Amino acid sequence: RATVAAGLKVAAYGSYYRVGETQDNPEFADVLASAQALGAPTIRVWPGKRGSADADAAYRGQVVDDLQRIASMAAEAGIAVACEFHGGTLTDTNDSALAMYEEANHPNLLAYWQPMVGHPLSYCVEGLTALLPRLANLHLFHWAALDGKRVREPLAAGTDRCAQYLAVAGQAQGDRWALLEFVRDDDPEQLVADAATLCALLAE
Repeated sequence: RATVAAGLKVAAYGSYYRVGETQDNPEFADVLASAQALGAPTIRVWPGKRGSADADAAYRGQVVDDLQRIASMAAEAGIAVACEFHGGTLTDTNDSALAMYEEANHPNLLAYWQPMVGHPLSYCVEGLTALLPRLANLHLFHWAALDGKRVREPLAAGTDRCAQYLAVAGQAQGDRWALLEFVRDDDPEQLVADAATLCALLAE
């Protein structure tokens, strides 16, 4: 209610439900209830706790089975389920992410997307383009890979890349959210600057 009163909208419930896991994981029914209370149209989940290189067929099947289960549960409440696009999960590469979605093959299962740090622009665009039919929301930020470390930079330093990502995402049907993440030094002033950069990009 406070969100709506402030003139804001709920983009999604960013849960930390780990699909296919049983230990230290909430019941999805509780996650769903929280999303309903928030009026969230989408629940973000994490597809497992293993990267694709460490996931055998049995583990992938375990994640896919749970994806189908929770996507069906959420569909009954009119809420979509969308997987984080992230390292250490089954969406840590373009190919693994696409294979997972094809295996799950559920109409209520959508995809988050974010830039892969250290990968060329062409690889990032390729992955985003492939996910367009099921794209939910995007996480946007700009990191540099320096001496094997990831360094957060102002979004303004990556406007060329972000503009291309937004142009690709704009080809998808329907509406979605571009969400800021990982501002430099966790600085509130940097958040304001990054928000201004993002708004300018969206207005182009």
